[in-house]
Amino acid sequence: MVGAFPRWKLLFLLFSFLVSGEKTIEPAVLVEQPDGTTKGWIQLCREVNALRSNLPSFVAKLGDLYEARQTISKKRRLLQRDHNHTSSLWQSLACEVASPGGPWRLKVDLEAPKEAPPAFRKHHRVVLVFPTSWPQSLPSIRFTGQLRSLYVKPPDEDKSDHVHEASSKLLARLQEAVGPITCMWRQTGGCNATGDREPEKDRLCGENVPLGNSGFCDCNGDGLMNGAEPGYSCESSPGSCETRCPQEVQKGRYDLHGLLSQLHRSLGGALHPSDQTAWQRTASTFEEDASTVVKYAAYGRKHEELFWANGLKLEDAIDPRIFKLIFKVFNGTRYSRAEAKKQLLASGLIKEIIPDLVFSFPVFTLEFCTLLMEEIRNFYGSKLPARRPNSMNNYGIILNEIGLEPMIFDLQDALIQPLASVLFPLEGSELESHHSFTIRYKGGEDTHLDVHTDDSDVTFNVNIFGNYTGAPLVFCGINGEPDHRHFRTAYQHQLGYAIIHKGRHRHGAEDITGGERMNLVVWSYSYNYRHSKESIKVHQREAAKPDERCVSYTHDRDFGRYKAWPEGKKERFLGRGWCPPRGKEYVAWHWRIEKRERERASEGGREGGSEGARELLRDKLFHNSLLTPS
Repeated sequence: MVGAFPRWKLLFLLFSFLVSGEKTIEPAVLVEQPDGTTKGWIQLCREVNALRSNLPSFVAKLGDLYEARQTISKKRRLLQRDHNHTSSLWQSLACEVASPGGPWRLKVDLEAPKEAPPAFRKHHRVVLVFPTSWPQSLPSIRFTGQLRSLYVKPPDEDKSDHVHEASSKLLARLQEAVGPITCMWRQTGGCNATGDREPEKDRLCGENVPLGNSGFCDCNGDGLMNGAEPGYSCESSPGSCETRCPQEVQKGRYDLHGLLSQLHRSLGGALHPSDQTAWQRTASTFEEDASTVVKYAAYGRKHEELFWANGLKLEDAIDPRIFKLIFKVFNGTRYSRAEAKKQLLASGLIKEIIPDLVFSFPVFTLEFCTLLMEEIRNFYGSKLPARRPNSMNNYGIILNEIGLEPMIFDLQDALIQPLASVLFPLEGSELESHHSFTIRYKGGEDTHLDVHTDDSDVTFNVNIFGNYTGAPLVFCGINGEPDHRHFRTAYQHQLGYAIIHKGRHRHGAEDITGGERMNLVVWSYSYNYRHSKESIKVHQREAAKPDERCVSYTHDRDFGRYKAWPEGKKERFLGRGWCPPRGKEYVAWHWRIEKRERERASEGGREGGSEGARELLRDKLFHNSLLTPS
């Protein structure tokens, strides 16, 4: 039932008496902090508890409130919080027994109003990150599912994280609802505080402004830079504007119920009459984007419970062994990351396929695999158009685009997030969004998947239909490292078992020799990681020539030297490879492997002047320098 307490949590509570065997942890002493952190925490915690005890009809699912496991510094560096005596890494806390330092995070699934256009009538995931200045300052607001609206920014194409941050229009409406706007970060262009305004990039008063942004702290909310208001170029930052405009921040302005109510309203129409035309225009675009979801609902979905938050009975879907293990590790004693990882591996359920990099474990019951396959085949039977997951797979479907987005969020919350926070703490501590799809291998269709890396931070890959032979999953090295293209291991998928690894890990599926294989793949994204300097790829020089099983016809410049081109691939990909990057080739790199590329480039140079020939000469000189003893 929508809004009900999750069944899996009730089952967890029953399990706790049987499996934890842990002593009760003595409550920490509540100490008032000089910055008022304790007061903000207690108010927020009590608001969440009040909502949970009487859940509004528009709240489909209310997640746990907890202290952030990871934050980003002013210089865009990731700061990892480890276990401490007052604040567990995974558990919610009682309001009066601890004073966590913040920021505090909360995930909420909201229903759209009944009068919303059809594409909006789903459960929308919202991530709220509350500053220690709550309730004086708004939280950071991010919608992490499919959405187009006047009130959200388009996803950042550079980050590719499927996150829609609150637009400046939404922030303005939320502030106007409780009083006049008094404090905002106003973004400008050109790394100049007085440059052209970029209002779509405005930030909340309490939100951290990373280096690389220019603008000013609008301390009186008039949208103009006045003489006393500080401005910043890309080389400097205020941190947050509330530290520069403290006298302007109103006290006790916001409440959680009111905030969620406004966000709920924004999913069904304009928050202000003057926004109506613009809201309808963006809503029409979203209606086009989500047309397959709407049409599939009208066609007839086979298992309706899969399409709503808390609709899936996790205790029926997840293998009971892994279900019990996750509860024991993440809801019992307050383990550190290292201790939690040790407990997971000691269980014997989670196997290290490659130490510290690739892990396998039983995850889905056979009944759930069958249920999911029935839904997927039902969609195939509808003959509705489906965008393919990526350029390398022609027969899978994007699950978010047929309406299964809430189910994947439930799986991410209960399974992927806790495991990733321990196994891959840098990339996986705070997962927020996902791109989920199926891949299908079958004779006469896609028979293999060229080696590649994923556009994800953490990849979860589970076999849901396994009547096949062949098609082992090959793992090589981590993108950018010297052994990037060196073979590490081959893994044979088992029905109901998952593989979890970093997106940067090069891998591929070799040819299927019989039958059909279907896998569910969830690419999970961390907003923190993708906006940090730690996510920047740095390529090192390759240590040696690549292994045959690890070369890619899609990505590698030297593929033809090591393997025969598959039918139809040479004409499509020859001369388009990027790996290894120029300047990072292994010492034994032979220039003749790019003969065809040089010929094409030379032809291009004759057609368009001598630039192509000059580029070839530069490459040749560079290659000679690699062979010259130092």
